Order: sequence, then structure tokens, then C-alpha cells
Amino acid sequence: MREISRLLGISRDTVRLWVRRYQEEGHVFTRPRPGGPRVTTPEEDELIRREVERAPLSNVVSRTRP
Repeated sequence: MREISRLLGISRDTVRLWVRRYQEEGHVFTRPRPGGPRVTTPEEDELIRREVERAPLSNVVSRTRP
């Protein structure tokens, strides 16, 4: 595990987690995470990012979706 950790540049704890998952579950796929579905589209995310860069200290204006 030390060599894998060094080669990949990740902690031994992370290597240990993935090895254990493979031994117990037979795969290393990421498990589904809890939570609801995304609310914004990637395009809306980009619009939000641009607005924050343009005016980072302005108040948020609520916009409803059609």
C-alpha cells in the first residue's frame, strides 16, 4: 500500500479504503451519494459564475425558471 500511495500521490488511508472496497464488494465504483437531483443546469451554473465574477459583492436577485 505504501508503494501504491507513493506512485499515485494519495494517502495510504485512501489506498486502504479502495482495497477494502474491492475485497468486500468486488468493485471500486463510486457509491451513489445521498441528496436530491441537481437544481441548476450546467448553463445556469456558468451564468451564476459569470455574474459572481462580474459583481462579487452584489445582492442576489431571484429569478424563476419558466
